[in-house]
Amino acid sequence: MELKKGYKQTDIGVVPEEWEVHQLSKIGNFNKGKGIRKDQVVASGLPAIRYGEIYTTHHNIIKNFYSFISDEVANESKKLKKGELLFAGSGETAEEIGKCVAFVDDCEAYAGGDIIILSPTENVSSVFFGYLLNFHIIVKQKMQAAQGDAVVHIYANNLKQILIPLPPKPEQTAIATALSDTDELIASLEKLIAKKRLIKQGAMQELLTGKRRLAGFDEKGGVKKGYKQTELGLIPGDWEVTPIGNLFHFKQGVQCPVEKQYTVEAKGRLRFIRIIDITNPAEPNRYIDDPGISHHIIKDDLFMVRYGSPGLLGYGFEGVIANNLFRLLTKKNISNNFYFHYLTLIQDKILLISGSSTMPAINFSTINSLVVIFPPNKEEQTAIAQILSDMDAEIEALENKLAKYRVIKQGMMQSLLTGRIRLV
Repeated sequence: MELKKGYKQTDIGVVPEEWEVHQLSKIGNFNKGKGIRKDQVVASGLPAIRYGEIYTTHHNIIKNFYSFISDEVANESKKLKKGELLFAGSGETAEEIGKCVAFVDDCEAYAGGDIIILSPTENVSSVFFGYLLNFHIIVKQKMQAAQGDAVVHIYANNLKQILIPLPPKPEQTAIATALSDTDELIASLEKLIAKKRLIKQGAMQELLTGKRRLAGFDEKGGVKKGYKQTELGLIPGDWEVTPIGNLFHFKQGVQCPVEKQYTVEAKGRLRFIRIIDITNPAEPNRYIDDPGISHHIIKDDLFMVRYGSPGLLGYGFEGVIANNLFRLLTKKNISNNFYFHYLTLIQDKILLISGSSTMPAINFSTINSLVVIFPPNKEEQTAIAQILSDMDAEIEALENKLAKYRVIKQGMMQSLLTGRIRLV
């Protein structure tokens, strides 16, 4: 295939003609972190990086610190310099070994053992290298250099030989800025989603227990309704507590062997709903032959996991549920959506009554006696459920937006770090 004008073929792929390809040792010198055992970490003190944190708490750039050490421990450790690049020298898999983060702060900080440090001597952008050294063309080379099975290691001598594309410094800076700006956008969305989830959790605690009443339901004849003490705590005076068996009866799902499950929808087949469909919405659908109308569920039906992850709720699905799930069929004129949110709120309590075996499971006779809150006015149930569902929809929209930005960032990295798209 003919190369695009202005590009050249190299050992690591096609790159712009003015980009160089060098071994990583070209840009600086390697040394090691030192010390900082887990029992030497203190609540406050000098900032420090431990090798495991490179995997768990940092992405490409060190922006916050999660470990601190005393002056005495710092004296036995390795002080970092602005612009240094830190690699995790040990890990669990070859795929993750040698993950890199850039230290670009002016503060005093220290690197612990099992960290390999690259101190640039060339005029390079450390932020650019924080992204580049976790890019797939570099990760592939680190995987090939990995040593060990149960615990995987990589060493400075391995890292020195890694081939890197090296754009001119202005282009490094432009690429780093573009990727950093995208990361900031992603981080701000993550914070907003976390905030919205906390707000929703607070709303659930208040609305589903009656601590906060909605306008129009909190008074009668112009007089505010009071509260009463129950076995579930203080609840509105016009609300009740009752065993869940007074509100629902239960019907187990359908047993269907894997060989009779299909990946393609067809006439006479219905979606087969499994636990994974609740926990992972991206999971491809399965279908089974229609077992009969008595087993159908519609979007307003409520169901629960019985085995494995007992108490996990499902709502808003259409099809047939698997036999490790069961439907909650109403005995009264109540809102399934309200009880979807309420039972989600008390899922930990449901888990507690599910037994402590290796495979916890819900016993119908046990859950029948579970005492729950019951607001008799279905209109109030519906109004509460609608507020919480609207919050869920807002969070879902933000999560979809976040997923879109993450895909965009991956595309940007693929285009910018290979020079397919040029910024200068």
